[in-house]
Amino acid sequence: MAVSNPPAFMDQDTYAAQFDRRWLGYDFLQDSSGTSIRTALGGIVSTGDLLVTENGTPNMTVNVAAGACYIRGTSISNQGIYRCVASSTTNLAISAAHATLERWDLAVGRIYDNTHDGSGQHVWALEIVTGTPSGSPSEPALPASSFKLARVTVPATDTTITNSQIINSALLLNFQPSATAVAFLGSSEFGKQIRSGTGTANLTNGQTATNTTLSFGATFATTPKVTIAMGALGGGAVDPGYAARVSAKTTTGFTIRMSKFDGSAFGANGTVDIDWIAVG
Repeated sequence: MAVSNPPAFMDQDTYAAQFDRRWLGYDFLQDSSGTSIRTALGGIVSTGDLLVTENGTPNMTVNVAAGACYIRGTSISNQGIYRCVASSTTNLAISAAHATLERWDLAVGRIYDNTHDGSGQHVWALEIVTGTPSGSPSEPALPASSFKLARVTVPATDTTITNSQIINSALLLNFQPSATAVAFLGSSEFGKQIRSGTGTANLTNGQTATNTTLSFGATFATTPKVTIAMGALGGGAVDPGYAARVSAKTTTGFTIRMSKFDGSAFGANGTVDIDWIAVG
């Protein structure tokens, strides 16, 4: 039979948690690169969630900030999406550096669900996946049901991890856009209180942060909420080392502040594609 039963929310049926996990993620969520959570491994809910940084007194550990994320289970087909929350900062240990070779480690969020992976646990965890020392290091393979928060470079003989060695890469999650829904909600029946569009944020060579103001193309009755997604950098793929956030809003437009996660300066002038939706 080609159909899957039971359909959602039948009065006389009960459902496994997996049903709701698939329904929530697969139908509604995508990451800020535009990839559906059906294939993306996960993402954070708000800018700054689960941000990986050096320890307050730098040593061979990193701190993962509080925050929320969604992680796609991959131990079985169609395992679904798990919502995970860290209520405070988590400190993770980095293994000792190699004597002569560099190594790349990954900070990850990971699901353990005994129903599907036989782990004996029903938890999620923040972990370090240790890479292999090499003259040309590469990232280690991600474990099942996990997604990458950041890459940590561990040079030979290193004894302290600093922010310059950490590249955060977790993408924001947002709702998958529906052209029909946006057009309908933006119609006269709803007072045109939803607007969406695209624009570009400009990068200036040598600056560590830069601001770009975009217009809604209309005036809201009150200052709206604005959600943005960072697209291609310089016409190519999204660079996970860059962050974009809304720094100011009015009833007619908003300002985007661009920076790099590691605090370094932009290497060249350029543009970043920005998709946005405003709800007043």
